[in-house]
Amino acid sequence: YRASPSERNRLRLYNESEAMWDRTDRTVFLAKTYSEQKLRFFRLVFVVFGVNLAALFLVVWVVRYRVAGKLERDAHFDTLTGAYNKNTFNDLMSREMERSRRSGAPLSIIALDLDHFKRVNDTYGHKTGDRVLQNVSRIVKKQIRLYDLFCRTGGEEFIILMGNTDLTQATLSAERIRRAVEGSDFVPRTSLSLGVAEYEPAESSEEFFARADRALYEAKAAGRNLVRVG
Repeated sequence: YRASPSERNRLRLYNESEAMWDRTDRTVFLAKTYSEQKLRFFRLVFVVFGVNLAALFLVVWVVRYRVAGKLERDAHFDTLTGAYNKNTFNDLMSREMERSRRSGAPLSIIALDLDHFKRVNDTYGHKTGDRVLQNVSRIVKKQIRLYDLFCRTGGEEFIILMGNTDLTQATLSAERIRRAVEGSDFVPRTSLSLGVAEYEPAESSEEFFARADRALYEAKAAGRNLVRVG
């Protein structure tokens, strides 16, 4: 235009200038749109990552809680019957004996054993034997108090620790349990032999348990399906 100033060249310069501004605006708009899209994409990635991470932590926490709970339960309870296992029962028994010595409150145990249980396993199979154990455990739990301690000490052997309970009360409870199991309509039918003993402050836990165990075997020797006192 400087070299040849004319109306034609002036219009040409103006049109070229407008076209350049238009291309510049479009370029800026495209750059802005691209940047916003990238920002939205990274925001979406961040949100998805955050949600997945939170879900992962939740799953890990739930699994850990459930596994920890199961391990804790398995450490204290017999998995088949839901009764305390022997190790936990020994700890609880020592605690209850100490409490009885301090307070002078009576403490009794009932040792019980399923009669002819080997015959059940040999005749009907171990799965049926397991169901018999579960059925007996359910019956026993219904016949005792919530704070009585019910433990499985062996294959078909159980023991109940009863705080604030003297020998007479424990014997009545044992007889009630025996009748409940005998009257159950579960097939195959089964019965219990039971031995009862009341704690004497001078004796050890082994001596305490041994008296109930001897009474149990006296019930076995006398014909089974009986309660004997040690």
